[in-house]
Amino acid sequence: MAVFKVGDTLKNMQSKLAASNLVVTPVLIGEPVAAQPDHQKPYAAIWINSTRVFQVTLGSIREVQSVMVRLFRYHFTSPEENEIILADVSARLVEDFCGDFDLGGTIAYVDVGGAHSDGIGSEWGHVELGNIIYRVADITVPIVIDDSAALTT
Repeated sequence: MAVFKVGDTLKNMQSKLAASNLVVTPVLIGEPVAAQPDHQKPYAAIWINSTRVFQVTLGSIREVQSVMVRLFRYHFTSPEENEIILADVSARLVEDFCGDFDLGGTIAYVDVGGAHSDGIGSEWGHVELGNIIYRVADITVPIVIDDSAALTT
């Protein structure tokens, strides 16, 4: 049984974010721990925030995997410019996540309204990496996985 097999979800999300052309590539998998050079586009890092089974049927299991998408940009380039760029990129990504966003495989849909999760949302703040302060937008993307495991009798 392969419940919470998150590697495929992360790789699919990484590929989709890179293809958006809205962020610096490569998109990082895992929470960033080192400073990144200043860049016009924001950087993106993704990781799994949580996983949980929400439905068990006679033949399969359904789960929700909450992916954190962190957008971050060197804060002191221009605080006003940072807010505008991060707001624009995060809005465009959330619009994609809420619309026809196909991650492939057994991924059914993004749980936008929170039927099985807290729904899609974002939190803003600052983080320090290598003595450099970055402005961040953390977007929580709850993804519903169909048939995450087959039950055997």
